[in-house]
Amino acid sequence: MKRLKTTGQLYDPEAEYCDEERELRRYLARQERLLGPTHLDLAPDLYRLGILCFKLDKYAAAEALLLRALEIQQNSSGPADPDVRDSTIAREFLQLLKINA
Repeated sequence: MKRLKTTGQLYDPEAEYCDEERELRRYLARQERLLGPTHLDLAPDLYRLGILCFKLDKYAAAEALLLRALEIQQNSSGPADPDVRDSTIAREFLQLLKINA
């Protein structure tokens, strides 16, 4: 939904999300090259990108990103870690959406 900025210009939050998605994907690609595809430091950004994709109605991409973040976190920290719990909740939420779609 577009809104008017205070300057009178149209503001399109979806376009801003798309820009943010592109930048976050670039950042993740660089980090993955530097750290490797299963490094724990990638998980929070994968999670953020997954939530962003969800906001953009890209549910399949969101689910894949959240699952990857969860797998990295579980392999590194174990299931009791709070970040693992957050990713699990997000994944379950996505599964509920798919069931109700």
